[in-house]
Amino acid sequence: MLKTSKKFLLPSEILRLVFGNIHSKKDIKQCLLVCKSWRHVVQEYIGQGISIQVEEKNLQDLLDDIHYFGNNVKTIVLNESYSQSNRIKESLIWLDILIRCPNLISIYLYVSSTYRYLKILKCPEAKMKKIQEIHTNNPEFCRPVIKDLYMWMNVRYRATVTTLEIYDLQNDETVRKYGGLIKLISKFPNLTHLKAKSSSRQVQGLDMDLKKLLKAAPQLQELKLYGISKIINNSQDTETTDSIENIRLTKLKLKSNVIDIMAIQYITTYLLKKVSKLSLLVENVKTSKALPEDKARKILKDLETSTIGMTRINLSYRYRGKEFYSNYGKKPCLYDRYYLSEDDDDYYLYDTDYDFSDYCGYTDSDNDHFFSF
Repeated sequence: MLKTSKKFLLPSEILRLVFGNIHSKKDIKQCLLVCKSWRHVVQEYIGQGISIQVEEKNLQDLLDDIHYFGNNVKTIVLNESYSQSNRIKESLIWLDILIRCPNLISIYLYVSSTYRYLKILKCPEAKMKKIQEIHTNNPEFCRPVIKDLYMWMNVRYRATVTTLEIYDLQNDETVRKYGGLIKLISKFPNLTHLKAKSSSRQVQGLDMDLKKLLKAAPQLQELKLYGISKIINNSQDTETTDSIENIRLTKLKLKSNVIDIMAIQYITTYLLKKVSKLSLLVENVKTSKALPEDKARKILKDLETSTIGMTRINLSYRYRGKEFYSNYGKKPCLYDRYYLSEDDDDYYLYDTDYDFSDYCGYTDSDNDHFFSF
């Protein structure tokens, strides 16, 4: 890049007048690469949400340019490189990239060597003070050592992590060390999205007290529990107005062998006022002998009534040998080349405030929101 003589530099006020009248993203990107003075001003116009996708073999190319816009990078998607490359060198470059992205929020590791890149996150240099989510490729099929490392990375950054996925509840070493799921998530003050599942559909002894869980993490906005043997409500604490108002849950998805009818009453009475998407898939509803039959049926009727007007509802349960099923508001299955959720009612589309695709000579008509290397 040619050096610009200081006597030809324009005042930042004039540059802002010029850049403020440029409406082409492509032109703005080219201005970013002219010189340091231009780059300093142009950064005000490129937004704070740059997302980058890069293959392993091109990490060096990213490192060469990252100092231009590293402060604006919020998401990095690392994709598999099928050509031969220097693994050790790539790991060191990966660390340098993380250091130069102090405002990084999300990391997606879609590579076979997940362990190597996760291990870099343990380095003291990789501070990542704002990281909110770390995703790996097919985590439920990863080796136990990778699952353990993934969980420990989330624990390390628990002060800022907002999204947590656990794929082996009954065998996860981190969950066991903290004394169970409820005690573990209580250590994540900003956790808003939780997905936890067992590795087996026929798991036994994995009970979950929904009321205690939400009391430990009232800030949760999305909760997904799969493969739970029984969902219960054993807490005798009386709900107060403040405790109800603190619950932020808007999306709830439960898959369980059995659910206690008092847990259904808790869901209907305290949760469905804010929940707009509900999926409750259980094999059997269990009731207490002390609970009159008419009251039990009223609880189930209230559940059905409370779901009216929701944007998404999927109910399936059996009570006294009779089955109930309701499913409406299902979204069409959309395919995204970078990420497709396993949930039938979820899909994720990346978004960002700025498009760097042309700068790299890469154009993707389906998704042009990525800085691609």
